[in-house]
Parts: sequence; C-alpha cells; structure tokens
Amino acid sequence: MEQYIALDTIYCNPDICQRDLSKLILKDRSNTGRILSILEEKGFIKREIETKKKRLVKKIYLADKGRSLLEDNYPKIKEEFSFIFDDVTPDEFKTLRALLAKVRHSLSKCTNIQI
Repeated sequence: MEQYIALDTIYCNPDICQRDLSKLILKDRSNTGRILSILEEKGFIKREIETKKKRLVKKIYLADKGRSLLEDNYPKIKEEFSFIFDDVTPDEFKTLRALLAKVRHSLSKCTNIQI
C-alpha cells in the first residue's frame, strides 16, 4: 500500500524530490528511500540527480510502467471504494473539501511545491 501511495503522489507531483515526497506521504526520509528503491528496482520510477539552489537533489519521475499501473488501476479502485461517501451529506462533503484544501495549502507551504 505504501508503495502505491508513493507512486500516486509522484504521479500527482511530477518533478518531486525525495524530501518533499516524504513530507507528503508522512514517512521519514529513510523509509521513503526504501520505498523508492523498491519502486525503482521494479521499474516503476526513475531517479535522476539534479541541482537545486546549488545542492544536489534526487528528482523522481514515473517510468512508463508506473504510469500504466496507476492509470490501469484507478478505475478499479474508484469503483471498489465508491461506497465511501454514501453516508456523507452534501454539506459534510463541502466541509471536508474545505478542510482538505487547508491541509493541501499548508503542505504546499512546507514542501515548496504546488499540490
């Protein structure tokens, strides 16, 4: 599950580095590194070293195999979990969206990326 979450986060945030990814998936950097090593071994991602503010940074990119996995499975996952919001009223859903927008804004500030 944590590998899939990392893949999905990379898909939604192209050009992300390991430090920012670890903040978004709520894992420490060593755990994130372990997850990324597994994904790289399986051919789902590629990591490239780039420079950011005169520092070396490992950027993470989805490989075609990783993109295919996500795009093929998204409809299945959406269908499987469609019941989740059955008992949520429109007002509750509106409140949830507003709350998630605040969380997204806070995460964007601390990771220096647009979520």
